[in-house]
Amino acid sequence: MKRYILSLPPELLVKSLEGLSVEDVVRVAQTCSKFRSLIKSNKATLCDTSDSHMLKLPLDRPLNTVPSELLHIRAVQSLKTASRIARSPLDLREKISIPISGPGLEYDPANPPANFFTHKNILVFRCQSRLVIMEMVEAGVIDKIVHFQLEIGEYRYHIGYQLSEDESTLHVVSLAYHPKQKVSSLQVREICISHRAFGETTFLFRLDLVAAEPKSVSIRDPYAAIVTRVNCIIVDWRREMGIILVVKDPARIERHTMHTKYSNRGIEMVHFHPTQSSMILSSACSDGEGEAKFYTAFIPTDMSPLDRGSESSSEESSWVTRKIRPRAVPCYTARPDDDFHCELVPIGFRRLPDSTWVFQAVGYTPSTNGHPGHVIGEPSPVFQVVYDVSDWTYQTDFLDITLTGKEGDLFFPMGNYRGGGQVIFPLVDVTTRDDNSYIIVPEFGNGSRHDVGWVKLKVSDLPKKHRSKDKMPDVKYWKAIFPAVDLATRRLYLCLPKGFFVAEY
Repeated sequence: MKRYILSLPPELLVKSLEGLSVEDVVRVAQTCSKFRSLIKSNKATLCDTSDSHMLKLPLDRPLNTVPSELLHIRAVQSLKTASRIARSPLDLREKISIPISGPGLEYDPANPPANFFTHKNILVFRCQSRLVIMEMVEAGVIDKIVHFQLEIGEYRYHIGYQLSEDESTLHVVSLAYHPKQKVSSLQVREICISHRAFGETTFLFRLDLVAAEPKSVSIRDPYAAIVTRVNCIIVDWRREMGIILVVKDPARIERHTMHTKYSNRGIEMVHFHPTQSSMILSSACSDGEGEAKFYTAFIPTDMSPLDRGSESSSEESSWVTRKIRPRAVPCYTARPDDDFHCELVPIGFRRLPDSTWVFQAVGYTPSTNGHPGHVIGEPSPVFQVVYDVSDWTYQTDFLDITLTGKEGDLFFPMGNYRGGGQVIFPLVDVTTRDDNSYIIVPEFGNGSRHDVGWVKLKVSDLPKKHRSKDKMPDVKYWKAIFPAVDLATRRLYLCLPKGFFVAEY
């Protein structure tokens, strides 16, 4: 009498999978619906594999905290990503021009698209004074596009994004600053990005301010934060209330604020915790000795009402102002043999498969005053820091790369990392005639985008903007070229002099 393996009890089927690799278990799940259901409902089938380490969570979180179905999804994604990274550097598969045209909308190489947000097939960016929302069915093929005017005039823009929990809507906060008139306009919109009602926009809030030059803006419903060179402005746009915070350095007793006129010093940005009533204030600079450059504070509850119909409401003197000393949190610990200056770039909050949140940052060794912070031909540290925000323990992982020629002159963070996206580090030597260059991008997990890894992408046909012997390349110019990358869709967006392109890998 024939006996079939599927007739065995579930516990024996689970036992039969012990010791297999993650890839083997995933392949077994693909053979039939019974095995697929068994594996998706029994986490032991993946936790007891011979190479379960490839599924590990940051900060040594145990795998058994992840629901079995999510663990299976993680395993499938991990195999795809591991296969992709194994071929690093990834070759360019296709590069397609993205048309930008329409009433009041055109591509200007001198003022290229900026303030990018990417999610699956959704692409959002600012083109001059208009916000553009695209849905692409594939690289370069636009299914739907909408755009609208932000402000009219000579404004400088800061834009922040928040994706809803069900991924159907996008909250957008825009801050338009007029440098001559010294005024700002804060606006909040809700944009539908689901296919059926794509582009439907609800205008939620507007506030005109007479304020100092802004550094950044961020959003988490119902809050928006503006960091300026002299203070932080927190607004509850649902209740129409606000407060001005002057941040004091917790390490100094004297009246020393953490605000500065320099664009790359002092408090740079506010990151709202996704679910709690707290926020992280980030200051990008560090020195490799563990000095804290991230600070935590509670979102103020003593905000005052905003009388938006009054002219005085736009003046800071009419606001409640409070001084705060945030709590410094650990930054990172350098390795014993490290002796370098570095800067930390906050990426923001990421949710892990076990539904907990971590805070992510990337560190690098910058060029300073025309001199690279590394030795040409020797490894230059780039590293990631993952913080457990429940107790501020952290994990630090280094990548040593060797920069050749003049690559170090452009080794700066680029991309849409300020919008919760990815950071891009270009490996570009503008003095050579080699047509091929590379970028490196942190891969946050083997498919989960949370663990540590790095992906190297080949880029071609970049402009060769040369320089004199003693002049550094224009970093701002190159940051505009590399506005965004999305590893989930394997797309790199490029703003080149001859047009706007998407490169697919």
